[in-house]
Amino acid sequence: MRLNSALATLVPFLLKGPAKRPIQGALISALAITLIGIGSIFLLTALYIWLDAEYGAVLATASIGAILIFVSAILILRPRGATLRTSTKAETDFLVQALPEDVRKDPTFQSVINQIDKHPLTATLGALSLGIAIAHQNFGDQHEQINRNSP
Repeated sequence: MRLNSALATLVPFLLKGPAKRPIQGALISALAITLIGIGSIFLLTALYIWLDAEYGAVLATASIGAILIFVSAILILRPRGATLRTSTKAETDFLVQALPEDVRKDPTFQSVINQIDKHPLTATLGALSLGIAIAHQNFGDQHEQINRNSP
């Protein structure tokens, strides 16, 4: 029952979607970039120390320099405007295509599909939370009963 109450509390926050405030998004992006930079510095330092101990300072310095030049070349030569995000349109979804035509044209179903298209991650988290709540409600704590019966 604690799971149900926790999910009932979390689902409204998950369905709100990402923050619409640009300042908060910019701060989160800046924090992520800063943490990636610090992590990269630590990783390169550890790699340099290991290479210096194993193969000498000359090879360690050359290796770190080669890694930095390679990463810089990738960043400079990458195509501009390229996106990594794939299409999340519902028309290409095989589950939506498997539904009957009258269900797909239903306005209620269309509004749900539009919300999924706008916020795919939030919709996935909401569906997962509701699925866990329904499974817990229907099947209860059967895993605890199985563990009690095992030797």
